[in-house]
Amino acid sequence: MGEKRLDVHEFLKNDLMVEDICKTRRILGVFEDEIYCYFKEEIANNKSVTYFIEKINEVLPIKKIIVSEMTDDDIQTYLVDFFTKHDIHFKFVTDYSDEDEAYMVVICKEDIQREPLLYETDIPKEYLKNFGKILCKKHTAILKELDPDMVSFYKKETFISKGSCSVCREEERNK
Repeated sequence: MGEKRLDVHEFLKNDLMVEDICKTRRILGVFEDEIYCYFKEEIANNKSVTYFIEKINEVLPIKKIIVSEMTDDDIQTYLVDFFTKHDIHFKFVTDYSDEDEAYMVVICKEDIQREPLLYETDIPKEYLKNFGKILCKKHTAILKELDPDMVSFYKKETFISKGSCSVCREEERNK
């Protein structure tokens, strides 16, 4: 299991991460229906993990979770209660751990509309937040430089819709 995982530390700092996962599948750690994530000892407390799981489940309903047996006992107890209450299949395994980090594999429900599987990207947040919306020629060209494959997931600005570029508007708001 050499894949990168979604770092729960980062997730807890930035709620938008969940929306980005759902919209683009481009956050490292998302592979098809699976979100590979980990939480280190200092964050592995009931409150953080509760928040993390519930937030994911709100946006991408969870089908099944595989959890490292290295996970703290209190968290295991919480998870079992939560999974049972929400009818989520789960199992605890020994081979999802590496050093002192505990891993979870969150497998989301199959009937959710998904974008095609994509990979890591360095494109700015403004593009992720406006995924699938209209881009002007300038921002289309910038995106093409950064990540050519991503361009096809946006609408091109036509003469009639001039000034409707989502990224331009985002940049204006941030000034």
